Amino acid sequence: MEIPSEEITLVDKEQAILSQISPFFQVSETKYGGKGCFSYESIPRGTDILVSKPLGFTISKDFKKEVCHKCFNYDNGKTMKFRLSLPTFKNQSICFCSEKCLSAFKSMKYYEVYLRSLLNLDKLYTTFCTEEMAEVPVAGVSEFIHTIKGKWEQVEQWDASVLKTKPTKWQKLIPKITETEYLEIKYVLGVLHNQTDAFVFESRLFDLLQSNEISKVLKFKNLLVSYITIFKFIRLTSPPQFQKFINPLDIRLIIGNNLTNAFGIWTLNEGDKDFLGFGVYPSGSFFNHSCTPNIIKRRINNELHFLTLADIQKNDELCIDYGNYLEEPVNIRRKELSEWFFICTCKRCEMEAQT
Repeated sequence: MEIPSEEITLVDKEQAILSQISPFFQVSETKYGGKGCFSYESIPRGTDILVSKPLGFTISKDFKKEVCHKCFNYDNGKTMKFRLSLPTFKNQSICFCSEKCLSAFKSMKYYEVYLRSLLNLDKLYTTFCTEEMAEVPVAGVSEFIHTIKGKWEQVEQWDASVLKTKPTKWQKLIPKITETEYLEIKYVLGVLHNQTDAFVFESRLFDLLQSNEISKVLKFKNLLVSYITIFKFIRLTSPPQFQKFINPLDIRLIIGNNLTNAFGIWTLNEGDKDFLGFGVYPSGSFFNHSCTPNIIKRRINNELHFLTLADIQKNDELCIDYGNYLEEPVNIRRKELSEWFFICTCKRCEMEAQT
């Protein structure tokens, strides 16, 4: 059977983008399904094979005054000394560890648009916050898939209606949001801003990531209402410069790409670590998991560095570990990884499962 020429073109374009990620490896199909990273040539141990920056991120509300919004520096709970705000937001600001980081933030294209959107979110959250998570009636898989489709069709109709009204009337339509939704919205705002900033390559890679929105919603049905709430809040409260990037399909993609591609932002101290937030690093999201990884990720400021843990041979698959479960038995490792819709079939798991 011949492949249509337009499909070949799409495949070629995708591969051309993926080939630019790193000079050390290529992204290609694995023998067990999906994509993975494979070395072009042998690579010595300790080689930094990729440096990745976040396309979007969010800092947990409890740490927003203690984490630098630019480099993610955290100084044992101390409040950051440098703050940035706008005249119309007296009680809201974002924090930085230094004048250098504050200046770097201000050097971004359209930084004021992004800043205003973050400050506005914090201001609105004080009025529109709620602890209640919407309940969704229990239904079978096929029935609920139909429900998902129908609900988002209703959202598209709602969106078309809203866009016909004056933005001055949108305030009364703003839905209440939970803290979890607040954090998701902050992440989405970062991605929207970087559509207008110098993140063209990471944005292209972001479009190639696998979205697990449907799988997640099928497992946790109340997320359907939550994601619809997030979309409506973003539509009704985002600045005019973001509006052209906002539609149900793209916001669902941004949320869905976060579900299994986000990296946690953790404190860098030894021992017990605090979870500060999460970020999506598209170029670093093509590594598969192994319970005997040959790649380790290290955060330096807001960048993730991926380094080889051993000497790598030509065509070896390069794998990281997805969590802190490497010392656990295989059944626990697989259970924890299944929460991320990942079934580990690495050699270690296969061997331990047989014993």
